[in-house]
Amino acid sequence: MGRPLELPKIGGSNNKPGPATVPPAVLPESGGTAADPVAVSSSRFSSLNSAKLCKIPATNSPPGGVDDSTSPPSNSRLELPLDLPLGLPREEQSVGRPSGRPIGSSHCESSVTFRMSTPKRRGADDVGEEVGESLSKGIFSFKRRGEGGKRGKKRDLEEDSPPQGLFWDQRQELCSSHMDSLEQRVEDRDARYLRDLLLKIKAFVSDTKRNRGSIPMGVLVSHFQSPLRNKLTADVLFTLIRSEVCPIVLYEAGRSVEDLLNDVPTAKKPQMIWASKLCPALMGNLKRLCAQGTTTGLVCLVGPVASLQELRDNLTQEFTSSLLLVPIRDAFQDPRAFSGRAVFGAFMYQANSPLRMGPRVHDTLADLQGNINSTHVLYAIKFCLLEHFASSPLTALCLSPQDIRNFMNQMTQSEWEELQEHLPEDLQDLERDTVRQILVKTSGSLTITAKITRLLQVLMQLRPGASTFSQNVSPSGLYNTILNEGGLLTKVKEYSELVQKLSTSLSPEGMKEIIKESKLILKGSAHCATWLAWFETKESEFQGHNFEQKQKEAAGSSSPMLDLKKKRISRDELKAGLKSHILRGRDVEGFAEFRKSFFEAFDEQLIRHFEVVPAVRNIFVFDDTSVLNKCFPPRVSLQQSLTSLVNDEKDPSVPESAYRLGKAFSLLTEWPGKKANYHDWIQSYLASENIPAKKRKEAIAKFIVSAKELAFMGFIQPPKGNLITKLVDV
Repeated sequence: MGRPLELPKIGGSNNKPGPATVPPAVLPESGGTAADPVAVSSSRFSSLNSAKLCKIPATNSPPGGVDDSTSPPSNSRLELPLDLPLGLPREEQSVGRPSGRPIGSSHCESSVTFRMSTPKRRGADDVGEEVGESLSKGIFSFKRRGEGGKRGKKRDLEEDSPPQGLFWDQRQELCSSHMDSLEQRVEDRDARYLRDLLLKIKAFVSDTKRNRGSIPMGVLVSHFQSPLRNKLTADVLFTLIRSEVCPIVLYEAGRSVEDLLNDVPTAKKPQMIWASKLCPALMGNLKRLCAQGTTTGLVCLVGPVASLQELRDNLTQEFTSSLLLVPIRDAFQDPRAFSGRAVFGAFMYQANSPLRMGPRVHDTLADLQGNINSTHVLYAIKFCLLEHFASSPLTALCLSPQDIRNFMNQMTQSEWEELQEHLPEDLQDLERDTVRQILVKTSGSLTITAKITRLLQVLMQLRPGASTFSQNVSPSGLYNTILNEGGLLTKVKEYSELVQKLSTSLSPEGMKEIIKESKLILKGSAHCATWLAWFETKESEFQGHNFEQKQKEAAGSSSPMLDLKKKRISRDELKAGLKSHILRGRDVEGFAEFRKSFFEAFDEQLIRHFEVVPAVRNIFVFDDTSVLNKCFPPRVSLQQSLTSLVNDEKDPSVPESAYRLGKAFSLLTEWPGKKANYHDWIQSYLASENIPAKKRKEAIAKFIVSAKELAFMGFIQPPKGNLITKLVDV
């Protein structure tokens, strides 16, 4: 085996000035000792100070052409800050979350010696010679700006001469220019981290292409355990996508990058995970890491439905992080399905910033929705999931009625045509505009609305084994069905709100028609046979005030509305009371009061008769935005990006919606008391942009979209009541 590669030590911003190469202490294989100054961590990371070392093979002597001042000594090793999530030893991964300062505090000041391991399938000397040769040709050469200098001085990251086809191929120029811009904004420890990550990935990609003839299949497993690096991590990932060094970068905490890459099979074309089944080794490591508490935050897995089901079954009790499952059909082998790059870009946009997206990701998502914003990203992934609604075993999937309405309102004609192929035959004749009008305005004839309700049934995914809707369900059957045994996999409150909205839009005469139509619908439902018989036998009691009089006599002087509030009534009594007030046809105000009481009792009945299956803890599809926002890293970097958009010159590669988003955010942050009236907020935006009167409506619409995006990303609270919007602390 060749000698370890000699790399210079690049001190952090808190290091004292000194020579370029300071030999660090060497940790033994079993871990470092307290006497090792480099191995000793700060109080924040005291539980992680004994990291296992893996070696970097290299040549015995550096080739010519490299400056002696930058030539590494023979006894130096690459040093990484200890708070970098780049590979804890397997025997040391039993530690929990670092104690001391909370996540999001200042950079760690200590570092730990770290060396990369040699792939076992190749000779160590061969790999070492190639890595050393490539480094010597100018892949990364660190030079000082000048001798001496103040503490914490930055170094330039420069590429001397282009390598000869081993790592960068013809794409080095694009990647190198972006690296130069990165170096202007990061400190030495970030540059050191960036260098190590790129070296590992490029070495693996080169080795795989040479030995297997294909680019390795990638997967994004992002944990965000080191939130201070998130902005840099996003830049690195998108830089690699631009240069296509690796189609999709693999990255996970608790393990070294090369070890995790060895567990991932290769494919002839870039995909997300996994072509056939989840790798057992990775599943085992995920279980172990999560059970030991060394992985926190959000984990994104993309794969076939069956594989995700297997993973969920194995991690239900042990998984402590939040798992984002994106089921796909045959690993994106269907040409009509979304590409892995689109889902990757969508996830990275929402998790970090829209400003660093690679052009290929941008084009893919732009083709999907025209303009990229966080709302479109959510719809993109949901649309990808719709292909698997009928057969998906992921019972954690839950789309609220409002999600469905918004989704249909945003859907393009081409997307609707593709969706129609997966709908039942009785729904394939629906027109997109009709669906949008009904779902948004909740209006239309009973015949059309019946099909819309049927569409909601298909989209909201009935709970396995539960009773299904009748084939001819109309709005009149909504509350009948929800009161039956069985039910939908959705939140009780959301569904009751849907029923309430439909009911409140109807007049007492409309409710009469619903009751009349209910008798026809109930005939086709075995669960409602008892109700139908009761209706037929008690029909005469619904005329006039007979029923109301009997209720008053039974309850003394109290009204039937008060009875509904005080006691738990039966479904028959609930139905009878409703029909009594409808057929009475008088006292509209009294009907409204009864309707309020009805829904109070309605919610009570839902809790009593329904067992809502909760989603598996911390395992969900990309739907629960409130939980996802809590899993995202601190939003400081995104906040700075949005603020900087106001002052920076417009970049053609940045979507116009991003500038509107930045403008809306900057106005909100300047509002006194961090509260803003929605109307005044909009007027401030129009005044700042000098928008002419003819374009005010269009500008207001775009501003509302930006406000919704800010709410979606967790920056503001959604408008409520008097439309007061509060800025959420970041």
